[in-house]
Amino acid sequence: MNPTAANIDKEAVRWSWCWLPDGRCDSFTKGAILLFAPPTSGIYGLFNSDCQVFIGESANIQEALLRHESETDFQSQHLQPTGFTFEPCAAELRKS
Repeated sequence: MNPTAANIDKEAVRWSWCWLPDGRCDSFTKGAILLFAPPTSGIYGLFNSDCQVFIGESANIQEALLRHESETDFQSQHLQPTGFTFEPCAAELRKS
């Protein structure tokens, strides 16, 4: 495969880290977390343009995201989250 074709193929692949049916993802900032993340049971993911950085579950999605935003020290710039997504679900379904 020639280098030009490889670049085109790479650009054609677009990943979506969003879990919500409408494809909504939000910036990983305190303001966005407070505005959009619900204080309910569910699963959540932190991501950047390169990869899914973290997937977690919590009885309170908003609280968990705020904790990550204020306390987590990602050692690598490659792993620095820039966005989050979530899906509310019942406590008994979170781990599965």
